[in-house]
Amino acid sequence: EVISQWLVLLIDASSSMTKVFTKMSFYDLQVEATARALVEPCVVGRLIGSPSARTAIGVILWSANMQQEIAVHWTVIRSIEDVAAVAARLRNTANYLDSYTGTAAAVRFAIEQLKAAYIPLRCRKIINLTANGRDNNGGDPSAAASEAERSGITINAVVMRGYDGNVEEMYEYYASNVVTRDGLVFKVESEDEALEALAVANASKFCAEIALAPSGGHLPA
Repeated sequence: EVISQWLVLLIDASSSMTKVFTKMSFYDLQVEATARALVEPCVVGRLIGSPSARTAIGVILWSANMQQEIAVHWTVIRSIEDVAAVAARLRNTANYLDSYTGTAAAVRFAIEQLKAAYIPLRCRKIINLTANGRDNNGGDPSAAASEAERSGITINAVVMRGYDGNVEEMYEYYASNVVTRDGLVFKVESEDEALEALAVANASKFCAEIALAPSGGHLPA
């Protein structure tokens, strides 16, 4: 089976995400919005639109430098049911990390997962990151982004207001230090309708990054 795109979702599980915003925590907001975005018709259409160009999705929770956990192992998307299953597993993943923000370490962990899959060079490899704060655990996100670029990996991001800056400052930080030169940064500007805004931002990002690539590799056993 041809797997042409490999997509890693990096979900921020740092302590700032445990804070409650309106009726739910930022973490729950982030997870629910990502799950909703995955099942949006435009996203599902791109994911299952071509049997000869499948997408594999994996989900990782991240916090401090040594805190990265695989929430959803590589899943090849062949049907609407596959997309729904990934969304359901994501919704059922509790945040038990609750520590510092190790953005650089999270990116490097995602790079390792992509390298471990022995993906052919012609495949698209994407790290899709959501976050609300700067790296505060001693990492160098720009060096991690450079490593991703050398490995042919694109890093995209969705950012929200953080404990150490407003959404514009988060946008500038991630655009300058985390996202690769071919990547995209989306921002959640509507704080009053944060869930809907984040879901829309994620869906827009998924639709932009999930293309129907013509060739790829095989899922490892």
